[in-house]
Amino acid sequence: MDAEDDQMSDDQMSLPRSPTVKRELSEADMSPEALQTAKRQRLGAEARLQAASGPEGDETLAEQLDMQTNDDRALSHVTEVNQGRGSEVPLPWSQSPDGHALARHHSYFYEDGSVVLQLENTLFRLHKTLLSVQSSFFRETFADADHLVEQFEDDNGVVLPLYVLSIKGLHVADFERLLEIMENPLLISRAAESPSLDFVSSVVLAAHLLKFDIIHAWAAEELHGYWPSKLDNISTEPDDWILCVEYASAALQLSRDANVSRIYKGAFYELLRRENFGQDGVPLLGSADYDLLTRARQLCASIWMETISKPLPRSKKCRDDFLESGERSTCVARRNDTLYYKWGCIVESTKARDRWIDPVAGFRMLEHMELPHKEKGGLCAACFDSWRSIWKKKRIEFWNKLDDVVGLVAAAEV
Repeated sequence: MDAEDDQMSDDQMSLPRSPTVKRELSEADMSPEALQTAKRQRLGAEARLQAASGPEGDETLAEQLDMQTNDDRALSHVTEVNQGRGSEVPLPWSQSPDGHALARHHSYFYEDGSVVLQLENTLFRLHKTLLSVQSSFFRETFADADHLVEQFEDDNGVVLPLYVLSIKGLHVADFERLLEIMENPLLISRAAESPSLDFVSSVVLAAHLLKFDIIHAWAAEELHGYWPSKLDNISTEPDDWILCVEYASAALQLSRDANVSRIYKGAFYELLRRENFGQDGVPLLGSADYDLLTRARQLCASIWMETISKPLPRSKKCRDDFLESGERSTCVARRNDTLYYKWGCIVESTKARDRWIDPVAGFRMLEHMELPHKEKGGLCAACFDSWRSIWKKKRIEFWNKLDDVVGLVAAAEV
């Protein structure tokens, strides 16, 4: 079968040359509270864009741009070596096997590139050495003498190796974001703002599938900032940024698909602390994750109801001070009947029962609430300090017990 020789003139297509690295300002250090605010600000624009696309989950912004800029340019012919006969058999690579026209990527098809990659219906002309240095996948693929390699002939008659990427889960939008990081690392690492969650999620998945280990480590750390696993970094209240539930639900699957298990617990708790796990509309969770959330909800109820059902006991220091001084204590904890009544009033006034689906916030509320001092029929300082210490320990114990529910190994706190 003869190949079509469909070449393009210079006015039809101008190929970009390799980009140079652009340096940006360094990111300033921010407190956990400031990072939470910045996270919501960064997500605002992209969340509004996705919300406007409708409930069915239309194309991502990258896919829309790709559709607008990728025309149906016909490609030069590609030849494949028929190793069985030692002859070259021309193939019509103006179309992909599924019948769709192939298009050269509008940004990542360099005239000085040394290798051509086909992903879905898009061709990328890149630098073989740069790919090999950063990716063990490409390094092994290019070095494999038995790997089937096709050929691509450009408009000037230069023949290049062509590799078809058929990797489950890898899409053009993910790959082009990975290339942006690969070719412009300082553009991202020294930018004034961290990249969007959608961007980083694409990068971490592509980096995992194609074994870009350094980029994967960077993207995993960025995601961990959004979905922390350390208790001190969990916000007191549920995040309120748009599409938080959608992103948290997706993060559970992403943690498995992209080998970033550290983000699972933070995203998991973001759903756990919401009514019906945030699944009010079309369910976004798989059955396995939903079952784990249900088990964790039972743990929340058990621990929290046990906490608020009765007051904590009188502290040892309070008793010792009374024995040493011989003076009658006015601390409310010295009499159980009075203490239980006061505790019941505290539970009602703080609406503590409503915290049962979010024990982290509940324990923090108890730790920081103002209780009447003993002069006003309340607790002495020794009992109050003791109670706060116990509530903090219970908060940590609850967080660690979540690991048993979700099947994670508790990481040592640094």
